[in-house]
Amino acid sequence: MFLSPYAQHSSNWGVFAGSVSSKFAGDQANSADEVRFNIHHTYQAGLMYEYGLKEDVLLNAQLAYKKIEGTVLTENKNYDPEDENSDKFIKTTEVKLHYLSLPVYFKIISDNGNWQYSVGLIYDYLVHSNGRNLQTNQSQSLVHYIRNFNLSASVSLGYKFHIKKQFFTLDLVYSQGVINLAESTTSALQDELPRLKTSTAETRFTWVIPFNSEQ
Repeated sequence: MFLSPYAQHSSNWGVFAGSVSSKFAGDQANSADEVRFNIHHTYQAGLMYEYGLKEDVLLNAQLAYKKIEGTVLTENKNYDPEDENSDKFIKTTEVKLHYLSLPVYFKIISDNGNWQYSVGLIYDYLVHSNGRNLQTNQSQSLVHYIRNFNLSASVSLGYKFHIKKQFFTLDLVYSQGVINLAESTTSALQDELPRLKTSTAETRFTWVIPFNSEQ
């Protein structure tokens, strides 16, 4: 007989690690044809706590370290359509953002207790950032050009399973930034770092530790 990690007024703790596939997205329609963004793959790790509001509804909070990277490509002003070696877009800036991430979710558990559906917000506090001009290979701090926080809306689908007497969950998470990360459009990096938002697809593998759960 296993102790269920989902019960009203019960608490669960957990530790997790996972991947982060991120891509910046511009929020100005008039620059859509002038800027492109590449997908980057990084990682995250953190702690989880959740409390059973009802038997099938939990409030879930996390504290994690998360790294987000991206590459900005801008329109090549010297592009020659007659030259097969000429690129229409060229890589101009590489951005690396290190966040202390604070996601909060409402989690709904399926009738069989295996599937979980979550919706919530993610507040990311910027602890370190740096950029690199890929044309000159020069590094530059982005502290004056990137906001020190990010806010995203997030949804996830997860599956709970057990190995021996230990519970684990595997979650697929999608989040979309709702604010512009650029501090100002009049910065010295304006031509290299346009207005942008984050878009991420994540995986989280969590070891769930029930605390005061009921049968």
